[in-house]
Formats: sequence, structure tokens, C-alpha cells
Amino acid sequence: MKHTKRILSYIMALSIVCSMAVPTFAEGNDSALPAETEAAVTELDDTSSEADAAEIEEYAATNDNDVSIAGWKQHNTDPLCDGFHYQEKADGTIMITGSDKTNPNIVIPTKLKGKAVTEIGDQAFYRYEEIESVYVPSSVKKINFSAFAKCTNLKSITISGVKEIEHAICYDDTSLTEVNLEGNIESIGPLCFVNTAADKIYVPKTVSEIGFYAFGYETFYWDPEEDGNLVEDYRRKDNFTLECDAGSKAYYYAVKSHVNYAFRDNFKVGSTKITSAKMVGSNSLKLTWKKSKNATGYKIKVWGPNDEKFVTYKYVKGGDNTGVVIKNIKKDGMTRIRIKPLFKDEYVKVFGEDCESLYYNKITPSELIGASSTSNSAIIRYEINSKEIEYRSGVRIEMYDYKAKKWVKYLHVKGNESSKLFFYKNGNEYIKLKNLKPNTRYKFRIRYFYKYSDSCPDVFGKTTLYSPWSNSKVITTKK
Repeated sequence: MKHTKRILSYIMALSIVCSMAVPTFAEGNDSALPAETEAAVTELDDTSSEADAAEIEEYAATNDNDVSIAGWKQHNTDPLCDGFHYQEKADGTIMITGSDKTNPNIVIPTKLKGKAVTEIGDQAFYRYEEIESVYVPSSVKKINFSAFAKCTNLKSITISGVKEIEHAICYDDTSLTEVNLEGNIESIGPLCFVNTAADKIYVPKTVSEIGFYAFGYETFYWDPEEDGNLVEDYRRKDNFTLECDAGSKAYYYAVKSHVNYAFRDNFKVGSTKITSAKMVGSNSLKLTWKKSKNATGYKIKVWGPNDEKFVTYKYVKGGDNTGVVIKNIKKDGMTRIRIKPLFKDEYVKVFGEDCESLYYNKITPSELIGASSTSNSAIIRYEINSKEIEYRSGVRIEMYDYKAKKWVKYLHVKGNESSKLFFYKNGNEYIKLKNLKPNTRYKFRIRYFYKYSDSCPDVFGKTTLYSPWSNSKVITTKK
């Protein structure tokens, strides 16, 4: 400030001299000046000195954004420690303000003079053309304005856990191809990586604030008035991709700024499975399922007995909402249920794997209607009352053990073998039972089962569906 005042006083004094009318000098005293002017010039002479000129030059150099590297280093009067200029902050920690090193690989120390380094000052390494790489440790909490800007030979920078990154820290670093942002970074200011050569940068999901044009932009010049006066502006880089996590601040920045983005390979919506199912009333099914990782909701689809495809029943919002009641379940028929977890926002949808289950609502048992027998066989007429169980995978027939007073297995047949037991005549269905004893009283019952994919169990976790037992039929074989 004192420099500014002094410069202004020089200008004012000179303006006074120049603005005065030229006087008529006394004969014989050509050098005489009016007292007013002489006083002003005397004051100017008194305040000018070689020391003052050096101070003025220093002030101008340190406040010029285009100052040379040599000039910047020359006029950084902060003390040095281990090659770094620094200032001690009020809280007793250290702020790095520059370096006199020619080492191309800058590693910011965690401590100087035994005190923690917590900050990098404004333009601390501005235009340091010798720098090729920079590492900033997590002890640093803040990187200030243009700290590494216009370092035209800087190729890589790693910032590990710095909480606050102010604007334009790497502005116009035209050789910068590798940017590693690590740890719990919280905010990134505007224009940070404009005009860099990096084609991709990953931004951690801990970042909660990103300034305008921070990533994926470059400068260009145009003439809006067509008068030859070019104006600097910013445009999106087509060959840049912002890597981010779905739902993160970086993702929203990319979408709203029209910057190309890609989710990290490890992002996906997790799978789910049904954890419980029970009937509520006569025709409603209550389901719960396992919470899916990264899901923001679940799409429930139903394929009823009379449907030709899956129909969306409901969208359950919220990844923690893991239950639904499906109403109007059809009786005596198969209902297929599909639960699809997904991540969804106003811009994108990412789906997880389907969890699909079958549900049969109270299948009506088959009915044994009539029977006839020979001495060693019997034929029973039956009727299937559920159309769904017609697609059977097998049959189980039990007979009653009168002595043990319990039902025991007579026959259990899977797959194509079951077709040998059945035959059709005059539109009726029959079962033929063989290897019976003559003149013996038997009592039989029958049930069918349906085996479906192990990867698609029913809502109760079972992969085999059994129909209820039929009524029993008593037969006495002939002698």
C-alpha cells in the first residue's frame, strides 16, 4: 500500500508541474522557478531515492501476473526452509509460498521447522516451468488460487486428501496428462483444470462442491463484435471423460456441464432375493426382499395366469423400502413375480439383476372319480382341476398301510416316466396301477409336482411345487 501511495504522489506532483502556465523569467535568472513549482519538485526529489526505486520495481514485479520465474523467485522474501519459502500462520501451522529448488519433482513436506504444513499459498508455484510432477500430502488442508497454474512442463499431480482446492490451481498447465485426486477431498474450485492435456480424471465421491468449468474445458478466442477485439471464452473438450460414481457431485457436474462421463467399473446395482412371503386375506400376497446395494428403488412386475407378459405392478421408491403387497392374486393359478433393483435419477437408470419367483395360489387338488380292478391291477379315473398343474414334472402316489395306520409311498415317478402311468380314453384321464395282490383292499391318493428352475424358486424359496393331495379311493382287487 505504501508503494501505491508513493507512486501516486509522484504522478500528482508531476501533473502539477505540467499544468502550470509557463512564467516570464527575470532577466539574468533563466533557471528561476515559481516558489510553488519549486516546492513540488523539491518534494519529489526528497522522496526519490535508489532504495525507493528498488521497492517500486519489486512491488510491480510481485503484482504482475506475467512475472517471470526468475523475477518471482527473486522477489519472494519469505524465509526459506529445506528449499521452500513459507509463512507461519496464526494457528502455528505453515503455509508454503514457493520454492527456490530446481528439482522437477516437487513433494510438499508434511512439516517444516517441526510444524505441520497445512496450506499452499496463492500462486505459490505460478509459472515454475521446471516442475514436472507434484505431490501434495493429506496434511495440507487447502490449496489456494493458481498455486500451480501455468506450469507448462508439469505432467502429473497427485493431491491426497486436501479438503479445499481453490480455483484455477492448474490453469493452463498444457502438458498435464495425469491428475490423481485421492482421499477425502471436499471442494474443488472453478477453472481448476482448464487447458490441461488430461483425457480423464476421477473425482472421489467425497467431493461435495465443484466450481464452474473445473473439468473438461479449454479456452478459445472469438470476436463477438467483429471489430478485431478477441474475447477469451471456454468450451467443452470432446476428448475428455470425467470418471465418477453414480449419484456423486462429480456425476451431476458432468451431466449439467455436458461433460463426457463414465462410472467407475466397480459401480453396479446389487442383486436381491425374496426373504418372506405370506398371504394376506384371500387374494393378496405380502412380500419382503433383501436390500440391494446402490439401489434407489425397485420395479415390481407381475405375470398373472391370464396375462401374456410381465406387467409393471408398482415402482417402490427408496433403496431401503423392501416390501410390497400384491393384490388381486388369481386363485388356482400361477403368478410370476419379478423384482428388479435399480439406480435411478433424473438423468440415468442403472439396473441390477432380476429376482424372479413363481407363486401358486391354493391349487385345487385333483379328484379321483372311479375305479375298476383285476386280480393284480387297478385303473382309477381322475380329473385335474388346476390347469397350471397340467404342466407337471412328475407324480407321487401313496397307499394306506392299514397295519401301520399311515400313508406310505407306492410310486414316485419323475419326468417322462410318469406318462407311462396315464392314458386317455373318451376324453377322460386314467391311471393304471400294477403289481397288486389279488383279493386285497387298497386305498390310494395322488398328488402331482412341478419342478422349476433352481435359479428361480417360488416366493417361499422352494424349487418344486406340489399340488394338494387328492381325495382317497378304495379298491379291492379280484380273486
